[in-house]
Amino acid sequence: MDQTTDGTGKFTFEAIAYYRSDRRFRFEVPRQGVLTHSGGIVEFLPHRNFDQALRDLEGFDRIWLIYTFHLNSHWKPFVRPPRAGLGKKKVSVFATRAPHRPNMIGLSCVRLHHVKGLRLQVSEADLLDGTPILDVKPYLPYCDSFPDAQTGWLQGLQPEHFQVSIHREARELMREIYEFNRLDLANFCQLQLEYEPANNHNKRIRVIDSEACLFFLGCRTWRIYYCVDWDQRHVEVLWVATGYSAEELAPNAPDPYHDKAFHRSFMQRHPLPEQFDKPGRVPRPGESWS
Repeated sequence: MDQTTDGTGKFTFEAIAYYRSDRRFRFEVPRQGVLTHSGGIVEFLPHRNFDQALRDLEGFDRIWLIYTFHLNSHWKPFVRPPRAGLGKKKVSVFATRAPHRPNMIGLSCVRLHHVKGLRLQVSEADLLDGTPILDVKPYLPYCDSFPDAQTGWLQGLQPEHFQVSIHREARELMREIYEFNRLDLANFCQLQLEYEPANNHNKRIRVIDSEACLFFLGCRTWRIYYCVDWDQRHVEVLWVATGYSAEELAPNAPDPYHDKAFHRSFMQRHPLPEQFDKPGRVPRPGESWS
């Protein structure tokens, strides 16, 4: 790290490692790392004596990763947190964990499994593949944990947890999609639906049948159909279908994501069941869901 000498207080940092995983898109990671078992590898740069710096890290259950939100380029003083109880209320950014900040610095407490040379195997991580790591520190319960601390505007807004299950047919459809473009819809469903499964303020959710508690959730150019049992706090994912309209799947229609040939073949092999095909126009891929 170098500090400028012109009195501006600017600093220049270099990555010491990079996070490697199969999570490439923002929607594939949870709001907090402890909400997922997803893991990856922290891979340190060679020839910098980092292997010596890591020597005594084995034996710690958790570590802090300090990193940069490398895909972000701007920030705002107020943000809209993904909490249904807030409605459209905005909160000052320094009172949130929002990734769009004046300095794009992130901090995550992850579970450490193994240290092997220049590689750390971790889980419960909310980082994307390629995230630059600035520093690593051990988690110390005696000084890092304050379970009785007040949580400000979040007090009383803790959402209820829902169990998410995926029907066998839906899981098979997700497998086909994953083999086509590595889009992990099963992981996406778990992250999006285990809390507030009907909250459409920050999710691409629409009601299909309110009496049957039937919804669909949008993910890129796909729709995921599911039902909610409010009494049992249970979500069952039932089906996956294209998010394109018939006009958008016409042979000469523009194909900006280069996936329409697969969508056409997919829908021929797996037509949408009648109970999901309700009348009424819904937003199409690329349109506003608000």
